[in-house]
Amino acid sequence: MRVLLTDGSGLTARQTAAQLADAGHTVGVLSPDPVCLARFTRRVRHVWRVPPYGPDPLRWLDAMLSVYQSAGTDVLVPTQEQVAVLSACDDLVRAAGVLMSLRCAVDASTGTASRLPRMISAASKALITSSRSGEARR
Repeated sequence: MRVLLTDGSGLTARQTAAQLADAGHTVGVLSPDPVCLARFTRRVRHVWRVPPYGPDPLRWLDAMLSVYQSAGTDVLVPTQEQVAVLSACDDLVRAAGVLMSLRCAVDASTGTASRLPRMISAASKALITSSRSGEARR
């Protein structure tokens, strides 16, 4: 499954990318910084440059939607504060076909996202189910 992380600058993204890649997923990240932390791990296949989130969250959202669709991403995993604009613009995000995982709980003491691969697997099943449902409606 192709997974896109909303930010590649922190340890949360690096740990999440490691867990996902170790579970067999292809991981990409978004970052305004070309030398973000996630760039320095073999587990991240691609880093897409996007505008910084803080000054203009809606500009970041537009860039994220563009990357999500052009990269053929299966699931978006928020790793930082971008979850705020994703929640506020939920109708736009859903209309764009973004499948998002918000149930990721990273253990703050260890930085480990141990439940993440199971959660992505559940998201994969949901994606397959929703695409089959769409076929049945035609």
